[in-house]
Amino acid sequence: MLILSTWVLTAPQTSVAHVAHVATHADASYGLGTRIDDTHAKPSLIASTQALTRGSNQLAITFTIDKDWHLYFDGQNDTGQPPKLKLDLPAGVTASPLQFPPPKRQVQGDSILDHIYEETLTLPFTLTIGEDFKGENVLIKGSLEWLECHEECRFGKGSVALSLPVLPPNGKPVPSRQAKKIDEAVKALPEATLPASVTMQWLPEPSNSTLPSQVVISASTAVGMTFVPDSKSVTIANLLVGGRTKRSTMTLNLDGVKSDSVLSGLLSVQEGTESRWYQVSKPVTNPAGPKSVRPHSAPVTTAGGR
Repeated sequence: MLILSTWVLTAPQTSVAHVAHVATHADASYGLGTRIDDTHAKPSLIASTQALTRGSNQLAITFTIDKDWHLYFDGQNDTGQPPKLKLDLPAGVTASPLQFPPPKRQVQGDSILDHIYEETLTLPFTLTIGEDFKGENVLIKGSLEWLECHEECRFGKGSVALSLPVLPPNGKPVPSRQAKKIDEAVKALPEATLPASVTMQWLPEPSNSTLPSQVVISASTAVGMTFVPDSKSVTIANLLVGGRTKRSTMTLNLDGVKSDSVLSGLLSVQEGTESRWYQVSKPVTNPAGPKSVRPHSAPVTTAGGR
């Protein structure tokens, strides 16, 4: 039996974001919840199969977002913060962090930049059932926090839960009704391998030649690029201006560089009319001339991911 419950907590909207307190709950099918009019982002916990197998399984948190409202990317934003999930899992079961797809740039005025999601957001993650797990069913429980904004913002928090059987060793998983949604979300994630045409050059800090103050990213065949730093990245100064270009070269100004800093995030490379997103994870290095960006795995690996 599949059991899903989703509890969304919200409060009356005010000019100051704050935590809310109204609950809704879903039926036993994947991701179908009762409509609550004063809730603007509604989360569900979904799985790609009707039963779990030993090893890796694909799950996701999915949000339905009301018109004109938005949620935030897990990275450098001027006003927002991303959804956060804390899971309560039985012994022998582990989960990867949530994976965030490429967001939309939202510019307000001439100085505020956020990276957002509108209408819907699906965040895949991998659930691993170890050989040491004892039991025939897995109860997956999690608490969520997020910030939802339109003209004003509010904090939301709540819980999700899903119980699924574990198949025997020779069992074959059957796709769930939400398998397509999760598959599309995984396909939308950035690619883990950068093309050979992308190179990186670190430029030194005038007062400290051992640490760079800028990085120049070049893509010889590109007609445009966009960089979105994630939460692990060194801060990019003046990202509103420097984080997007219609040229084949982009210069990013680095702020607060330390010896262990990392340039991490999503890079969009536009060639002709097509844009493709790539994961970047590059230790900030001693400026020593141009260096090719070596492929790095995305910070989270999911079954079937790229």
